[in-house]
This record gives sequence, C-alpha cells and structure tokens, in this order.
Amino acid sequence: MSRVGLAMATIAITLGIIVGCSDDDAVTPHEVGDPLDQQYVFEYYFVNFAWGVVFNGKFIDGNGNVISYDHSHGYWNPANPDTLTAAELAEKFSVVTDTLGSIALGELNQAYRSIEGASEGELSERELIAIDAGTACYQCYKYDAEHGYYVRVLLAKSGGYRQFNLSTEAEDLLDWLDQVGWGSFDWLDGVGE
Repeated sequence: MSRVGLAMATIAITLGIIVGCSDDDAVTPHEVGDPLDQQYVFEYYFVNFAWGVVFNGKFIDGNGNVISYDHSHGYWNPANPDTLTAAELAEKFSVVTDTLGSIALGELNQAYRSIEGASEGELSERELIAIDAGTACYQCYKYDAEHGYYVRVLLAKSGGYRQFNLSTEAEDLLDWLDQVGWGSFDWLDGVGE
C-alpha cells in the first residue's frame, strides 16, 4: 500500500471512530464515582420540642460519608430554612456524634442525579396527624452555585404533620434511602391516595 493509501486509511478509521462515538457514550465525571461538587447531599432528622429539645439526625456528604449529629443541646435557626448557606449547614452538622459508614460514590452519584427532578416535584397538602409528635424529615440539597446557597428539597416528613414530594424522583430517592439503611417509609402508606 502506498503512503497516500495508508494515510487515507488511517484518516478513514479515525473519522469512523470519532463519528461512531455519540454524546450518549460520553462518560461524565459523576458516573465514575467522583466526589460530588457539593458538601451536603441527603439528610434525615427528627425534631421535637414538646417535652424538651430533641434535634438529631444524619446526613450524607459529597464524599459518601454517612454522619450522625445531635443538636439537642443547642439552637439552630437559619434565616431561611429553604435556602441555606454552607456556613449555616456546617453549624447545623457541627455536633457530630459518629461516622456511621459510607455510600459508594458511584451509587451516591446515581442518586444525586435524581435530586433535580425531585426539586421540581409538587408537594402534597400538609395533613395534621398528631399533637406533640415531633417531626421526622427526609430531604436532600441542591447546591445553587450562582447564588451560593443550598436549596432544601423535601422528600417526605411525618410526625405532627405529614407531607411528601409527589415526584417520581422523590419516591425513588426515598426507596434508595431505605435500601441504604435509613429506615422504612411505611408511615407514608396511604398518603396521597
């Protein structure tokens, strides 16, 4: 084969490879298990002020660490509970009680991709179900880099009031949190029917 023929064959093969690769085949950084670009991702907490202060929970950070905290001996009251600065969340989670384990980064990244859809979900009406029962809440955070704060995304809560996110993504995230050991969501049965 002549040099020209060899060069043409090389170009044809290279173009075939380039054209054959679609954007669907591209690997994004969050598919391979990199730490997330945000520090706080998921949270469960329980709060009750009926007979004293009980305020504790656990969160999953952007590295997949599952960390428990107990804020029962302090007071945490952010300016706006729906949009939180990193400093406000750092204060909330500053009373670490234990590192409970970790979530594989690939698994965390997969769950993380559902937060956007959950953030667009409608919320059910708040339903009064008990008095002095406290509140158990499952939520996640979506970091808004443009404004420099975390947007709280409610997945579900129950206790004195019960309310949940109606999106499919929120339901998927609740199922995932249950699978990774964050508890059963049986208290949601029958809600919204």
